[in-house]
Amino acid sequence: KPEGANLEFLKPVKEYIRMTIKGHSFGTIIIGEGGISKSFSAFEVLREEKIEDFAYLSTYSTPLALYTFLMENRTKIIILDDVYGMTKPEIISILKSALWEVNGKRIINWNSKDKRMENILPVFEFSGRLIILANKINGNDANTQALITRTNYYELKLTHKQKLNIMQEISKLPYKSLKDEERTEIFSGLSELLTPATNYNFRTLIQAYNFYIYDKQNWKEL
Repeated sequence: KPEGANLEFLKPVKEYIRMTIKGHSFGTIIIGEGGISKSFSAFEVLREEKIEDFAYLSTYSTPLALYTFLMENRTKIIILDDVYGMTKPEIISILKSALWEVNGKRIINWNSKDKRMENILPVFEFSGRLIILANKINGNDANTQALITRTNYYELKLTHKQKLNIMQEISKLPYKSLKDEERTEIFSGLSELLTPATNYNFRTLIQAYNFYIYDKQNWKEL
């Protein structure tokens, strides 16, 4: 995190996540484009709250794999970070059970005669907390909407100006062999190329750094 950087835009994100970690909600869903600090916020709050025993899942999950993952980590803080397949009705149903009590308990079950269930509990009580990070979800879908209403839900949006201001702060941080003036040059050159219509995020600055290190003369063209 850049010292002195204005990260006020992350305050509601972090506070919603903190509420979940402290047990004031069963879960938090943060929606926003990639590379704008959703994961950073989650791990920053875990660090601030000194939570070391948590579970993390990213990339892809089948419904049964998610069920098993929740079962194995049923008492922990769990981060589901941009997990592909989250929109499947079976997965949403599992998450709905994990995020709301019925008669004072959150019970998750899997009704199947699948042979893969031999070493998996068909039903268990979930007492953990869920932090779900995603680029987007279909809020118009009734099943998904039922999931959203069980959580702290926040859509993180940044203006073009906010992104550039934050990237400028990031450019003050050391990166590999680059000197301060080189990072300033790269940010300045990059900001001239970017417009509100450009698809970019904070990772774009790091990519520009690497182009510069590779070829100082032609990095902007690259």
